[in-house]
Amino acid sequence: MFETTLLLRDPFIAVVRDDHPFSQKRRIRWRNLEKESLIFFRRSSGSGTILERALKRKASVQNWKYEVQHPTTALGLVLAGAGIAVLPSLGALRGVYPRLRAIPLVEPLVRRDIGLIRLSNTALTLEASRLCDMLLEEISHTHKRPTLR
Repeated sequence: MFETTLLLRDPFIAVVRDDHPFSQKRRIRWRNLEKESLIFFRRSSGSGTILERALKRKASVQNWKYEVQHPTTALGLVLAGAGIAVLPSLGALRGVYPRLRAIPLVEPLVRRDIGLIRLSNTALTLEASRLCDMLLEEISHTHKRPTLR
């Protein structure tokens, strides 16, 4: 069996160019994306699977124009004017691309959980234990730590 420690819940966001009509919005509802050209992660990826499941149940966004494997590919397509990228918040590389805006997606809120997984009843090596401690410490300073339900 496995033990998990939830580190954070990373919400999906829309990434638009600064000249897009959505660039000044504080948040975007999924239904507002229905007529937009969207850039998503491959459906076979972890993020793609999360999005596909969440949107199949809760929203009618099916206009995926491009599927990518890496956030930088998605961001490059947005810079080229190809559409709006839907990415996990941590993949937005804020500050790297001044012309891009990251805007929260709501209704529904879709997020991925990021955590540590280890074998139950197995001691971590000293190095692995230190790495876990460092991650938990860093996240406690930069993100609000989620609670498990």
